[in-house]
Amino acid sequence: MFNKASDALSNYYYFQADVTGNSTAPDLSGTVRFYPWLDGTMVEVELLGLPNRAEPFAIHIHEGGACELDDFSSAGDHLESTHIELKVSPERHMANLKNAPRHPAHTGDLPSVFSNNGYSYMATYTDRFIPQQVNGRTVIIHDSPDDFRTNPSGNAGSRIACGVIYGMEHSL
Repeated sequence: MFNKASDALSNYYYFQADVTGNSTAPDLSGTVRFYPWLDGTMVEVELLGLPNRAEPFAIHIHEGGACELDDFSSAGDHLESTHIELKVSPERHMANLKNAPRHPAHTGDLPSVFSNNGYSYMATYTDRFIPQQVNGRTVIIHDSPDDFRTNPSGNAGSRIACGVIYGMEHSL
């Protein structure tokens, strides 16, 4: 029988980023969770206080491990697969590197989110990384959508929110 991800995720150890906005979006806050699922990661995003507009907001995982300064420049560039130290089998590692996307489609690219009166919820699956590979890195919310063409940032605009990814036990 097929198990739905939503039924099983609550039983997993997961990683989380607590996201907070900068001076551009001071009311922005939320969580991004990373659950192990199949050969990748189920990503769950819940945000409050997004600017209310029709244009989507890009979400990326960045290489850095800090959310310092108002511009979040300490978060570094978008995460690319060549910077990931894999903790999976060497065969899977080589397959990931061989098939690794380059921008457009960095390893750290996630689907954009929309503001619905300041609220956004999204869940998506990716096989570009497993949760342990993003531990200690950062999640960035940008003020524009990713065009998935422009290097290196996808023309996603300035960084308006940031959170450092860390592992945690989940207990219900």
